[in-house]
Amino acid sequence: MYKVKAYCGAEQQGDVVTIPRMTVLVVGATGSIGRLVVNEALRQGHAVRALVRNPGKASQLPPEAQVVLGDVNGSSERILTVLACAGEGSAADA
Repeated sequence: MYKVKAYCGAEQQGDVVTIPRMTVLVVGATGSIGRLVVNEALRQGHAVRALVRNPGKASQLPPEAQVVLGDVNGSSERILTVLACAGEGSAADA
């Protein structure tokens, strides 16, 4: 049996780990793995922010996913902006 370190308020009772609702940023959300991650996170009750480069592909995602248009290829400033979009702050807070 694995021991679970406490993070984000996770609780373990026996073999069952309960993780509170989180907001999950999925980078590459319209890719083959990204779509699976989006669906599983939503199934588990988490809020999902889906980063997509191509707005045309965003229609493939469930309507519960919040679509964020962007591209993390390039400067660190762009990456900080994307990470800020995943949270409640601004790029200046990242």
